[in-house]
Amino acid sequence: MSSFGRCPMAQCREIQSRCKFSMKRNRWLYLSLLLIAMTLLSGACNREATGAVSGTPSANGTGTPDATGVAGATATPAVNYSPRTLPVREITFRVRVPANTPSNDTVYVIVLPFNDGWTQHVALTRESGNVWSGVVSLPIDSMVRYAYDRWPDENDFVNTRTTREAADEVIEVDSRYMHLTSDVSVVEDVVDTWRDRPAPSPSGIITGVVLDATPGEPVMDAN
Repeated sequence: MSSFGRCPMAQCREIQSRCKFSMKRNRWLYLSLLLIAMTLLSGACNREATGAVSGTPSANGTGTPDATGVAGATATPAVNYSPRTLPVREITFRVRVPANTPSNDTVYVIVLPFNDGWTQHVALTRESGNVWSGVVSLPIDSMVRYAYDRWPDENDFVNTRTTREAADEVIEVDSRYMHLTSDVSVVEDVVDTWRDRPAPSPSGIITGVVLDATPGEPVMDAN
């Protein structure tokens, strides 16, 4: 039957059927090409990776080509660094503590590492009044982290900071820092107050003249 004699609805169904068949055929063709491309790309990557790691380094540091014809990674000789041993010397610590420090307490200097815990906890000896001193062995030309406390029981980890030094009434001193050079033999400090026993901060008026070191004249008058 001629297409002029067909029902318009029949013609539409036939056109739709042909379009669907064409779309399915093109879709399967596209998927097939994509699968082939991915397979070729995967094989090339595998060959490149295998050649990059399968070479055998030679004595002169160059890679020896393997069966794929690709040279392996260049061998880099290992460099061994040994830490420098610093000389250790005994350093005297002298500290003045607040007047309200309990008379039956002992003052300590605690040397702290730069992570956690402590390396030394040395009991000081009362010299006179509120001045305590002691000797600590420390490496010269090193950075030392330390503090003062009255912590008597090293097994009581809960209260390690309770009796540590403080400043004013609100500042908790976690630690002090010092670059211990070879010319240092005595360290002198002042503890302002303790965390558990706040002491009134000293007050008063400071008077004097600040001199320039070179001409020896007052700073305001020096050129």
